Amino acid sequence: MIDGIMKKSQDRFSLKEIFRQFPLKIIFTLTMSIAESVSILLLPLTIGMALNSLAEGNYYGLTGLGIIGCAILIFGSGRRFADTRIYASIYEDVASQLIEKETAKGSSVSLINGRVNLLSELVTFFEEDFPGILENTIGLSGTLLILWFADYRIFLLCIAIMIIAVIVYGVSAGKNIHYNREYNNCCETQVDALAGGKSMAGAHFRKLMKWNIKLSDLETLNFSIMYVLGFMEVSIILPLYGQQLFRLKEISDRLNYTER
Repeated sequence: MIDGIMKKSQDRFSLKEIFRQFPLKIIFTLTMSIAESVSILLLPLTIGMALNSLAEGNYYGLTGLGIIGCAILIFGSGRRFADTRIYASIYEDVASQLIEKETAKGSSVSLINGRVNLLSELVTFFEEDFPGILENTIGLSGTLLILWFADYRIFLLCIAIMIIAVIVYGVSAGKNIHYNREYNNCCETQVDALAGGKSMAGAHFRKLMKWNIKLSDLETLNFSIMYVLGFMEVSIILPLYGQQLFRLKEISDRLNYTER
């Protein structure tokens, strides 16, 4: 029964399924990322405490500052050192599973090559994007908490702008997934296009760049709307990860599509 559950899990490829297969490895790296982010968030506080301590003629505050500095160094460098090795092994495992699945279905070499490359984006999300989401979420939460105590009217204004940001990216979600679908269709035919000679390869890359430009324009439009709102940088950066999540959803759906 356990083997059956594992087999079913290995037949699917998404952020959720990758996490289910490698929970301890991923939780370890995310815990390190959270510890680093919290340490960075505490840095201004410990600097202030260190200055107050020196003004009072003692060095207790410097001890706390030193601890936070060491924590940032240990968690930051430790996470980056471990991430490369952990996610390389995860990608090796899931890529092998995908190749086995697609080969059994009789998929072409071009399609398998394209999907293996797309699969790497799911793994890269855990390694690069998710830590950024955590860092910005923690930073944004800390900023909002400070604003709540400083002036609740500014806090409410920021909340309203965040809601507008969610609406803006929600409205563009459909186009985002469509553009990514067409871009990924091109990726899956790239090997065949390259094998077809200069003319076919040229047409392929023109089509690929067409959808890449559309994706870039959509991102620029969303960013511009948010920039005009004038909110702090962290609230602008954080929604951009939604663009990546839409792309990863399309990749997951593509990898799990079985009808030929």
